[in-house]
Amino acid sequence: TRHGDRTPRQSLPKIPATWPEGLGQLTSLGMRQCYELGRAIDGEYGELWGHRFDNSIIKLRASSRDRAIMSVNCIGAGLF
Repeated sequence: TRHGDRTPRQSLPKIPATWPEGLGQLTSLGMRQCYELGRAIDGEYGELWGHRFDNSIIKLRASSRDRAIMSVNCIGAGLF
């Protein structure tokens, strides 16, 4: 997936709900999923970069959407 669990992008008219994160945002579960993905990637491939951040080797990119930025931040936290 492109990111972890998120809230709906729009409200459903017949189902009133509020989302503390806001519509279309990563949930705490989604953040955990991304973090765990980073841990799994590091476990599998971390020796390629010595299990440490080196900006000449590692590039993390995201679109300008909040959920994408939060996803890549959480994946990066899991990687390093």
